[in-house]
Amino acid sequence: MLYAARAEARRRFDEHRRTGVDTPMHIQTAIETANILRHNLVQGVRDADKEDAQWRLRIHEDIERGDNDTIKTAGGKSVKVEKCCSS
Repeated sequence: MLYAARAEARRRFDEHRRTGVDTPMHIQTAIETANILRHNLVQGVRDADKEDAQWRLRIHEDIERGDNDTIKTAGGKSVKVEKCCSS
């Protein structure tokens, strides 16, 4: 799936390739997007031959590790988390 995502990103990048005043801004956006994906996306793999195979997570040193309490203080502001209606 990672290779398909890379190929699609490359295809779209090439499709809209043009040099202009805003090119550095678009490059910076691409770099920031890559960093977000690298730090927040965990890849799962399993043996495709076995239907009931377990998934293994590929967690590397760049993956951001935290707990749910850090989400509640996003941007330095305290966020009130309401209980869901089904709980």
